[in-house]
Amino acid sequence: MATGAHEEVHVWSLGRNDDPLALWNPLGRVGYPAMVDEHKDDSVIVCDLHWISTPSHPQSLLVCYMHHGIV
Repeated sequence: MATGAHEEVHVWSLGRNDDPLALWNPLGRVGYPAMVDEHKDDSVIVCDLHWISTPSHPQSLLVCYMHHGIV
């Protein structure tokens, strides 16, 4: 499972299947998106998360960000 809000994205796994009180365990955090120097201090917001599959990467997380900068 993946969750996202503001600029943060976290990936989780479900605990043991035989445990009725299984909790979600954190697997990792997706780093902040690469920014060009003139916009490095502008804020971004996670607006969408999708699990996708390609022949070379059967499980990939696509993260869409909204950029709130002034050009």
